[in-house]
Amino acid sequence: GGTAATIMGIGDDPHSFQPSSEQVAAMVNAPLVVISGLGLEESLLSAVAAAEADGAQVLEIGPLIEPLTFDETGGSDDHDHDGDGHEDHAAEDHAADEHATDEHADHDHAGDLDPHWGLDVSRMATAAGIIGDELAEQTGNAAFAACGTAIEQELRTLDQELEETLATLPTETRKLVT
Repeated sequence: GGTAATIMGIGDDPHSFQPSSEQVAAMVNAPLVVISGLGLEESLLSAVAAAEADGAQVLEIGPLIEPLTFDETGGSDDHDHDGDGHEDHAAEDHAADEHATDEHADHDHAGDLDPHWGLDVSRMATAAGIIGDELAEQTGNAAFAACGTAIEQELRTLDQELEETLATLPTETRKLVT
């Protein structure tokens, strides 16, 4: 077994959150630090970089799950959360140029890749598998990979159910306000 700790909790503002020294120490000593990436945790980046410099293994998920551009989501890079920019991903064209490039290596939140991938069930499914595999590799415990696969399958089933439900709605009236 193992334990997981959440550094940035529910309700914490990723733009201003500052980790405690105990949290930074926990990151350094953890077998794996997982971040959403693509600049989402902008206030944590210096602490994550310091932990990584001290030997922490950091896994940035965002670039690994075919992130969308703000143009594709209909959002903006100035963090407008009240738009209707989270579209049905079934019709998305995932071209190779959507992947993170060197210009995003500095985690610039004002980049053109949308860091809010956690709102997409299919991308969360992919992330679960990636995290499980990486934890298994870092700890030597294959149960993490099995758990990641199980969660991935559950989320893919949920994603299919959502697709089927949304397919009954006329395209012109599909609006999601978050």
